[in-house]
Amino acid sequence: MPEQVVRIGVTDFVTYTYEDLQDATNSRFIQKILQLRKTVDSISYDLDLDKAALNKVRKSVKAVYGSGKSHIQSESDLSNLLAELGNYAIDEGADSVGSALSKFSVVTKETNSYFANLMQNLSNIVLSPLETFIKVEMKSDMKKGFDKALKEYESKFDKIRKEKIQAAKEAGHTKTDVSMTEVNNRLD
Repeated sequence: MPEQVVRIGVTDFVTYTYEDLQDATNSRFIQKILQLRKTVDSISYDLDLDKAALNKVRKSVKAVYGSGKSHIQSESDLSNLLAELGNYAIDEGADSVGSALSKFSVVTKETNSYFANLMQNLSNIVLSPLETFIKVEMKSDMKKGFDKALKEYESKFDKIRKEKIQAAKEAGHTKTDVSMTEVNNRLD
């Protein structure tokens, strides 16, 4: 687990970005890159935990749905067997037993019908939306996009810094360190 990180909020990120775009010399964006990276890592880690938890929930709901379908089939078989046994009892002259078994068969069929409806609702209301959510919403990898944008920003920053150092050497200056202000001016 990553260390506890003070996350940069969306409002702060937008503020830093806006400052960088408006006046790169006074921007705090470049100083906040490490904190931004830690924020993205922390959020990415939390999303991975959420994704793992949702996959466990999906697996459990699928197991409940599968066992429910199996239960429905078994109860349907029981109901049919009770009806056959009731008919056999009536044919053999045990009318009261046969009638009771037939009634029990009808009750079992009705109960099974409600349970089948419950399992269908579980599939439609819980399982299908959960699977769709996991496939669509949890698929994106936020960290890749951030790393790509950050790499591009840092490469532009380094390129401008090197150009400034080279220009200073060519002009005969002994100072080879370039200030953030000079680099930020070029980033504009």
